Amino acid sequence: MVDRRDIVSDLVGPSLARGALLLAALLAGEALADARSQASQASQAQWLLEPLDEPVPEARAHYLISNEARHDLFAAAIADRGGAYLGVGADQNYTLLAVSRAERAYIIDHDHKILDLHRELGRRIVAAASPEALLGGLLDPTDRPPASLADVWPMLAQHLGRVAARQHDGRASTWLGDPALYTFVRDRWRYGEIHLVLGDLVGDTSMPSIAAAASARNLRFSVVYVSNAEDTLSAPERLAARLRALPRAADAVLLRTVGGGAEPAAAGDLWSYQIQRIGGPGGEVR
Repeated sequence: MVDRRDIVSDLVGPSLARGALLLAALLAGEALADARSQASQASQAQWLLEPLDEPVPEARAHYLISNEARHDLFAAAIADRGGAYLGVGADQNYTLLAVSRAERAYIIDHDHKILDLHRELGRRIVAAASPEALLGGLLDPTDRPPASLADVWPMLAQHLGRVAARQHDGRASTWLGDPALYTFVRDRWRYGEIHLVLGDLVGDTSMPSIAAAASARNLRFSVVYVSNAEDTLSAPERLAARLRALPRAADAVLLRTVGGGAEPAAAGDLWSYQIQRIGGPGGEVR
């Protein structure tokens, strides 16, 4: 085989040949540097799209089964809003994000078990084409839940059956009762549009990273659901600042539940279901 470097030497002399080889090496080095830079930029862009977990204390109680049963009271205020959704807690988020038709959902909680529950439900939801298929497989002995949920799984299965049976004015009102809502939730899981974040609503990392991730996707939050989390926050006065930092739609609303008799409870429920406007003129986070 003829060495191309010998041909170059014969034609232009040793000095020019060495110069040509040096130039080729430099060009190859620049190409490699450009490739590494592009890969780094792509990695950084991907990092910006994903919210970050943060260290949190071990949860002292696990609210895997919500005792809020009247999320239908929020429906008229959030229906078909689109945009981004932010929520806390367990499966009640699926009804809210489906009714609002969220393009992307961020679920933040300080409890590892809550996130374990979402991951397990997400896996099963993707595999089950209908609510009936999901519910029918919850207690399948060949498809066991993770160890962290094993002790409460039978109670969770019963709870989800009750969620499926809930109705308002004679119509199904939950993600497990309404096949259209279930399909919407399933699609969000299938397309990777539900993000689970371990963090504190008033922490220094997770909430700012959620705001940054939504901004990087050019999304604005239209619905924020905090349940009664304000009762348990380490620094509740910081929540308003964290919510103000979110990119919000002009008609964004904050959903909260208030108990303890401070507000009239919904009929047949323990909680008062409150809606506060937090976007656009007149919208104030407090």
